[in-house]
Amino acid sequence: MIGRLGEIAPRDFVEKCGITFPSDKPDAIPVLSSKYESNVLGLYIIGALAGYPLIKQAMNQGYDVIEFILGNNIRPVDHESLAALLCFLIIVMWKTLLNCSSRFLHLCVINNL
Repeated sequence: MIGRLGEIAPRDFVEKCGITFPSDKPDAIPVLSSKYESNVLGLYIIGALAGYPLIKQAMNQGYDVIEFILGNNIRPVDHESLAALLCFLIIVMWKTLLNCSSRFLHLCVINNL
């Protein structure tokens, strides 16, 4: 399991481990599965290197990885939070659209994007 500490990701080291990135940008996040597994079988990435810079997130992700390795089927905490936020944003957008009259719908959509 690899976790990033500090400001700059050890990209050269990570790439030498065989992990792929979606782009050459210095702040790119490695390609990961929903269980934080990299493209290298059995190599998991958590924390800031995985795009979650808070220690609490890294601790939750580390727990999730260990539980997954032990064969326990759990849902990652961070993914549930993101799903809830996405649902909330969709509801807000639809509510905004429904409150607009059809004559001003186009203008309303542009103003709320």
